[in-house]
Amino acid sequence: MKRYLLFIFLIFSTCFSFAQNKNIDSLLTLLKTDKEDTNKVNHLNNLSNEYRLIGEYQKGLTYGKQALVLAQNVGFKKGIANSYSRIGIIYTIQGNYPEALKTHFVTLKIREEIGDKKGMASSYNNIGLIYKNQGDYLEALKNHFAALKIREEIKDKYGIAASEINIGIIYRDQGNYPEALKNYSASLKIFEELKDKWGIAASFDNIGIIYNEQGNYPEALKNYSAALKIDEEIGDKNGIASCFINLGGINSFLNKTKEAQIYLNKALQPVTLSDLHSGNRCSITRFEYKR
Repeated sequence: MKRYLLFIFLIFSTCFSFAQNKNIDSLLTLLKTDKEDTNKVNHLNNLSNEYRLIGEYQKGLTYGKQALVLAQNVGFKKGIANSYSRIGIIYTIQGNYPEALKTHFVTLKIREEIGDKKGMASSYNNIGLIYKNQGDYLEALKNHFAALKIREEIKDKYGIAASEINIGIIYRDQGNYPEALKNYSASLKIFEELKDKWGIAASFDNIGIIYNEQGNYPEALKNYSAALKIDEEIGDKNGIASCFINLGGINSFLNKTKEAQIYLNKALQPVTLSDLHSGNRCSITRFEYKR
């Protein structure tokens, strides 16, 4: 699974990891002997992505722009599109939405020209996320449904599940819980078919958030606990912390102070009981961020 594939956006800092640093070292080594061709474009784009993953956005932009210039020089359209996409993703993370939209629309146009349907769906997805961040839910849904339609056409099950989650998040933000539950349940079914435990846990977590916000704490606890069990099986530390925070929040609202504090301490996050009682439930939503 590509690291940006599902595509979780957790409200946690991305940690430096041995694997990521190893990837960066390998790519830097390859660049030393690369010719000025499509392989080098791909290596530069991959390097841009790796730096983004560890939060070094300026380096990510630098290598993404180098990839773009080289791709343009050698006439590598797919590489041009991927470069713009990498750059746009970083702009999105930085909150530079005007530039992010500009680059993603350019990416979409190129992908349409070369018939890259999977890439087109990704572009619609990224555009939808920006509009969602700006609070323009109408445009966000329009683009996410466009992504979903293409993913259904090409039978990209993983992409379909991710789109279902993103659409569900928008409905949740709008307070349309029945529709959000439909989308989250659809994503859960697909991830179960794919036997993707990471996706299954994310879906359980998101379903739990809906029940939590509806005040249906027994169902919320049930789904958070299901997510936690799977996260522990696969060793997803961020997912585990997410579940601990959400479980701590519910126990706090139920005035189970001792249990709530245990969960929050396990999460090792700067969350207090007073934050929870003030209305900040600290629900962590997992969803597709980029692709």
